[in-house]
Amino acid sequence: MTASFHDYLIEVLDEPGFRLDSTDNLFVYDNIYFDDKAYKPTSKHGIKVSKDGQAITSALICETGGATGIHDNSFIIRGDNLLLCCCDTVYSFILPGLTLNWKKKLDAATCFSIYSFRDDFIVHGEMEVKRVDLNGNVKWSFGGKDIFVTHDGTASIVLTGDKIKLLDWGKNNYTLDENGVLIQ
Repeated sequence: MTASFHDYLIEVLDEPGFRLDSTDNLFVYDNIYFDDKAYKPTSKHGIKVSKDGQAITSALICETGGATGIHDNSFIIRGDNLLLCCCDTVYSFILPGLTLNWKKKLDAATCFSIYSFRDDFIVHGEMEVKRVDLNGNVKWSFGGKDIFVTHDGTASIVLTGDKIKLLDWGKNNYTLDENGVLIQ
């Protein structure tokens, strides 16, 4: 997936074939973020920044929680911040240099997606949905009767105006207000 940031092109991609212990990878990342060296990473996501076709910088993030992929809502750019879900963690990088701003484990299992919501973000996790600010501070958290995943592909989260509509595995519906309070 690609996105624009001023005159820069930001590419975010899955890197399942990248081997941390190899010198034969097709691409060498400027920075690699992986703390849990006791385990093999479940997911590896690359970020590449270029301008006018010239590489500027790159980073690879690796995590060991529930597996994630790159899709329309797995990352978001706000101001000069790129926020990216990888396994159970959300990373915040300052663009264009990809300086790590913060990283936080925001779900016990998997952070599937991140959405802009008012001046904040909604993180759709497997176990919980959280509202976080630009600094990664959790404003509220909501957990349901089951995981926020569906077996038939029905959307588990829909943001409409100031409401967050959720559907869990057991087909339980929830509607939250902007403060994370259950209203239905």
